[in-house]
Amino acid sequence: MRLNRRLLALFSIIFFIPLNAFASIRVKLSSLNIQDRIHIGVYGNYIVNDKLSFQKGSEIVVVKYEDGLMLYHEGLAYSAGKEVIFKRLAGDLSQENGLRLEHRLELYEGSLKLSVQDGRILAVVDIPLENYLQGVVPYEMGDSFPLEALKAQAVAARTYAKANINPSSYYDVEDNTNDQVFRGKNTEHKNSVLAINDTEGECLYYGNSFAKCYYTASNGGKIETNSAVWGGKKEPYLIEKEDPYDFENPNSKVRSASIPKKWDTKTGDKLSRLLIQYALAEIEKAGYLAEEQYISIDEIKNLEIIENGENTYFKINVHFIAPKPVRLGSDDEEVSLFDNDNTPTTPMPTDMPVSYDSLRTESFALQIPYYKQIETALDISINGKNNEVISLKETDTAYIVQARRFGHGVGMSQRGAEQMAGKYNKTYRDILAFYYPDTTLKRTVLTSPPPQDTIPIEFLRTPGPPPTATPRPTLMPLTLKNDEQKAVVLNIGKNSTLNLRSAPSLSAKIQMQLFYGQELAVIERLPVGWLKVRTDAVEGYIVEEFVNLKQD
Repeated sequence: MRLNRRLLALFSIIFFIPLNAFASIRVKLSSLNIQDRIHIGVYGNYIVNDKLSFQKGSEIVVVKYEDGLMLYHEGLAYSAGKEVIFKRLAGDLSQENGLRLEHRLELYEGSLKLSVQDGRILAVVDIPLENYLQGVVPYEMGDSFPLEALKAQAVAARTYAKANINPSSYYDVEDNTNDQVFRGKNTEHKNSVLAINDTEGECLYYGNSFAKCYYTASNGGKIETNSAVWGGKKEPYLIEKEDPYDFENPNSKVRSASIPKKWDTKTGDKLSRLLIQYALAEIEKAGYLAEEQYISIDEIKNLEIIENGENTYFKINVHFIAPKPVRLGSDDEEVSLFDNDNTPTTPMPTDMPVSYDSLRTESFALQIPYYKQIETALDISINGKNNEVISLKETDTAYIVQARRFGHGVGMSQRGAEQMAGKYNKTYRDILAFYYPDTTLKRTVLTSPPPQDTIPIEFLRTPGPPPTATPRPTLMPLTLKNDEQKAVVLNIGKNSTLNLRSAPSLSAKIQMQLFYGQELAVIERLPVGWLKVRTDAVEGYIVEEFVNLKQD
């Protein structure tokens, strides 16, 4: 477990490179699973499309309508066109300045861009890089990990993010395991914030390029190369080697199963059925009755793991008990066709009676693929990626099979880093040197784009359009029928309107606008916050919160 001193020496130099560059990243918010609407809580200073501003604490819903977007706030509706941009402005550093999305606790401290793509809302947050890391590190590793492990995670995550910034794309990374998990800022994650601040600007380089800092939850005690997992060019610093730190960490993911040497009965479990299925052809070839229900396993005589290129097999020598047919002679004496192995076999006449009462035993060597076969039968699959590290231990009574590795196994193991920092007091530089040898740690001076003033001067100087009187049509008449409940449109502004839709959905067709004070008859109250209503002239669906229900 001794580290290579040469690698440490090469790695541990930190370069300070002045770089007047903005450090922000655009993150596609895939994990929110946004379809045709998104709920936005404004907890900072924002303007929308350079036209609207909202008080802190405002709750806004943006809804896809045909190919455009509608913004709803306190009963008001605003047609925003093809794109909605919540631009983050400067704020008091002692106060929150971000957005909360879909009623979640985490704060997204950046600007939010919404558009319609492929029939659904695409949400992309543009956020300063160091703020972005506050929503990555505690969710990728966990805030309870040792501080030096969190620092290594911060450097790896920062490097990965920087390497994936692509100005020509609509976004740089996603907020899920396609790239890095990102959930916004939670102030309870203090250790992660400390790790990020202590390593501010530090990234790993190989030559003059960012290193590909892949990392994995647990590598099972063996680090994989990138080319072995994904193909393509092999990176010289992503090498294959043993990882004793991950292997000995009690928190590393391990699943075990025991295969008994002696099988007392026909168990009927998944492994029994698998072994019998693979043996049926050999059993039939040897002259036994090849029907699963008549065959049982007596003993596992030998088991070994066979590695053949990308494939892993279990070679198992299995002792079976199965019926072997005998021919009944004309004098009713049973004469076995297989009593003398030196006697030439002759075809059994079709009209000769046959008995299968005689149970015989025989051993067969089976070679069975481990992935999707053995691992499923033993129920020890960890991640379904066909890449677990498999080990075998023999005892007096059984073979113990262990599967390790949670993730792709390339680059830094988070469980290995935890063990290095927690048990062996290794620094984050030690950890990074072990997992990314021959790379160089550099600190760059990166500045985030300065937010605009709290309210842009142009926003203040540009006068709004003069108010004009809006003629209010006469409210539609309503004649209540027996047992109908009345609703009145009151929970909107007096100069606002409420949409009456053709179905209980904000994406449904708007049939008409209802004005303040309009009386309605409730036809049906739906469990999703909608009402089916009517007047004497029209019927449709409205959101219940914008009306008062009357009891006559």
